[in-house]
Amino acid sequence: MDISIIVTSYNYDKYIERCLRSLMNQTLDRYLYEIIVIDDSSTDHTVEILKNYKDEIRLIENSENLGLPASANIGIKSSRGQYIVRVDADDFVHGDFLYMLYKTIMIEKEYQAVACDYYTTNRFGEKVNRVSHSQAPIACGILYYKDALFDIGLYDEDMIVREDEELMFKFLKCFKLLHLPVALYRYRNHDKNLTKNAEKMSYYAKKLEEKIGKLNE
Repeated sequence: MDISIIVTSYNYDKYIERCLRSLMNQTLDRYLYEIIVIDDSSTDHTVEILKNYKDEIRLIENSENLGLPASANIGIKSSRGQYIVRVDADDFVHGDFLYMLYKTIMIEKEYQAVACDYYTTNRFGEKVNRVSHSQAPIACGILYYKDALFDIGLYDEDMIVREDEELMFKFLKCFKLLHLPVALYRYRNHDKNLTKNAEKMSYYAKKLEEKIGKLNE
């Protein structure tokens, strides 16, 4: 078991199966990775759907809604892989996603993480734009050494959104990230994207700025 895929989900019954199918149908040998799904106390049919995949995934059910960063940390702490990669439950990935990231980090030993490019899609999963990770980074599609994540303290559970920016800031102060310019991730745009909440994004942008200021002192 080399790679642990962490999938956090809250009320994504419309999209979770596409996500799981893409993860189960990877060109990388199946015994090399595990799929851990943390359901953050969904109130729709997500858990019912996930239980249909009990032979393919490890399901963790939060008894209350804890938020994305806390759920991601639960998944990381329960993981068995040497490497960690996050995939959001409403997104999906190319069939070579794991193979390309894994082989790259195995070759480029001086890096502690590798990130790929991605396509944005509409809510039906149809490609819209190709995006470079270096120009518009997202939380997912990045393969990390697990030990490095523990060294920086994992996700800040108070950062309900922009948790990825806070984590990456801490990571790059200590470690090196390699950009792989291949679009292997599919970021789905829909009306429930957390990033669509402008008020929340603005609040946590200020919170992030304050934290970065303290970390730089």
